[in-house]
Amino acid sequence: FQEYMNDSRAPRTPEERQETEGLAKVFEAIGLDGDDLIRDRARRHPTFFLRCHWENHPELWALKRFGEITGKVLDFGCGSGHLTVMAAESGYIIDGVDELDSAIAVAWHVSDTSYADRPPQFWQADVTKNSAKVQYDSVWASHVFEHIKDPTDVFAGLRKWVKPEGHILIAVPFGDAYPDPSHVHRWIDLKEFEDFFSPWLDFQYGEIDMNSGCIRALFQFK
Repeated sequence: FQEYMNDSRAPRTPEERQETEGLAKVFEAIGLDGDDLIRDRARRHPTFFLRCHWENHPELWALKRFGEITGKVLDFGCGSGHLTVMAAESGYIIDGVDELDSAIAVAWHVSDTSYADRPPQFWQADVTKNSAKVQYDSVWASHVFEHIKDPTDVFAGLRKWVKPEGHILIAVPFGDAYPDPSHVHRWIDLKEFEDFFSPWLDFQYGEIDMNSGCIRALFQFK
C-alpha cells in the first residue's frame, strides 16, 4: 500500500488517499505474510481493495434481478466484504461469512465506513465446522464455488445457517473468462451447471451473461 501511495501514476483524490491509508493500517495489523487470497491480492493489486474497484459491479446489478434473494441474506464467501456492504447500502439486510481472518478484517473496516442504514455483520467461520450465528432466509454466493472441488460438506453446513427450502444465488465465471489457477471447475452451459449442483439443490432458473463473463443460477435447498 505504501508503494501504491508513492506511485506517481496513482490517483490522488483526498477520498482515495484516506481510504488507502485506512486499508494500510488494516494490513499492518494483520500482516501480509501468508498465501491466502486476500493477502496475495494486497501484495500484488492494492487497488483491488478500493471502493472504486467495486462500484457498479455486475454482481450487484445481477442480485437485483433475482428477487427471491430476500429477507435476511447471507453472503457466503464474502471475501473483502465490498459487495456485501454495497448490497446493504442499496437496502438489503445482509451479513457476510468467510473463513479467512484477512477477509473479515478488511470487511469490518469496509463496513465501518459504510453509509448503510443497517451495516452488515461479518463472521469468520468455516460453515462445515462452525455452528450458525444467525438463521438466514437466503444465500448469495458470488464467485465462490469455482474454488470448491466437492461442496458436499459446504452445503451440509450451510443448511444450518439457512432456513429450510431457502434460496441461494450462485454466480461463477463462464468457462475461462477469469483465468485463475485456483479455479477447480469451469462451466460453459446452464445444464451442466444445474447437473453439478443437483445432489444438493433444486435448480430454479439461470442466465449466461457474456457481457460480464458469468453464469448465474437460482437454486433452492432440498
